[in-house]
Amino acid sequence: FTTSSDWSVINGVLVATNSILKRFRYVQRSDALYADILYVLQRIQEPLTKLFTTVVGQLDGIAGDPRQLTCRLNALRSINRIFYSLNYQDLPEYFEDHMAEWMTGFAKLLEYKNPLLVDPDEEVQPGPIDEVQVSVVQNLNLYGNKDEEP
Repeated sequence: FTTSSDWSVINGVLVATNSILKRFRYVQRSDALYADILYVLQRIQEPLTKLFTTVVGQLDGIAGDPRQLTCRLNALRSINRIFYSLNYQDLPEYFEDHMAEWMTGFAKLLEYKNPLLVDPDEEVQPGPIDEVQVSVVQNLNLYGNKDEEP
């Protein structure tokens, strides 16, 4: 995705990518759409998976740094949203082949807790952990629904 180690740059690239790829969720299935998805997949599926596994693996090492945690969790939310868009129309072969990496990361994120990022006085606005966990559940739901389709 990017060779930058600046998380504001990384998150900016991820947010922009997510915004662009959201259209895959709302467009009628067609050969042109699948050609677009394939074009994007060929370029980002592997770096996206590597970034996902790397960032999930970094969480424990930065557990005491709320600023770094928030940056990583924001990145993970965007990565999960990109993953959702890329899988919305059909389950790409690459992601099926790398399901263990994604599901292991999803499981860790669903179990993730860090009291540094929890505001006990906040009852309305979800925190960064909540937002990542929602994006994981949305991906799992998408996969569950794909499994049920004829």
